[in-house]
Amino acid sequence: MRIPRRAQKSCTRVVGHKARRRYPVCTSQGTHRAREITEGRGKVKLQDKIKILKSAGFPIRFVERSEWAPYPAPVGTMTVRETHPRYVSYSDVHERPTQFPCRAFADLGSIARGEDTAGQTSTVDRSNYRSLRRDFPEMFTDTSYANVDSLGAFIGNLSDDVTETLVSLRTEYPLYDESDLSELESEEISDSWDAYVSWDLASEIRKAMSDEGDSWDAMSDDAQRAMFWDAVEATESYPEHDGLDVRWEYDAIVTEIAEKLGVFLMLPA
Repeated sequence: MRIPRRAQKSCTRVVGHKARRRYPVCTSQGTHRAREITEGRGKVKLQDKIKILKSAGFPIRFVERSEWAPYPAPVGTMTVRETHPRYVSYSDVHERPTQFPCRAFADLGSIARGEDTAGQTSTVDRSNYRSLRRDFPEMFTDTSYANVDSLGAFIGNLSDDVTETLVSLRTEYPLYDESDLSELESEEISDSWDAYVSWDLASEIRKAMSDEGDSWDAMSDDAQRAMFWDAVEATESYPEHDGLDVRWEYDAIVTEIAEKLGVFLMLPA
């Protein structure tokens, strides 16, 4: 079912980085300035790139090269940038080189992570995780932990432009693709009906008016969902996504539904 546009509201509203070459920085006065994070695009040396990422706050670690697996690449274009592990385990990532050959590895978990089994990864981090992997699949390598996959990268695989974007995400704006964040939060608002809203709503209706609760239970799931969204629009009780959870205010919605059910009960059988 189509979610009303106003119900797709997000608490996070920041400017994304997609398809932008220079990134504005908001100052306390609300004006903007532009700053280049790296100099000489396409010419940044590996050691300088390591320093740039480290100065931005990304942990720099090391992974043994012997654990690599080939990344699918077009025939005849197998280069070092197109050859990296699909993922590395957290136990394979070391603070210092332990055996050569090793390569420098950037832990990018502070800006991009997958779904956390404990539900503690924000929608911004999850959006960055899937958007960066979507746009640059050959540059990133997941670090697999027990409860979450975190974005990482062999620094030699990162282009200068992507390095700049990562630094900007860490130090300036935290969001890479605003449209993807909106889509992700809209999906979770829609999914919240099956996850818990339908159960919460039935409980609230029974608590408010037991007779209407019986009538509600007799309706099909599709009819309940349609009446719910009609009540959301009628009362303008749109949800908010705080980055971790979808938050609903049920009072006005329950009152609206109970009134509609009361009218239905008075109709001839």
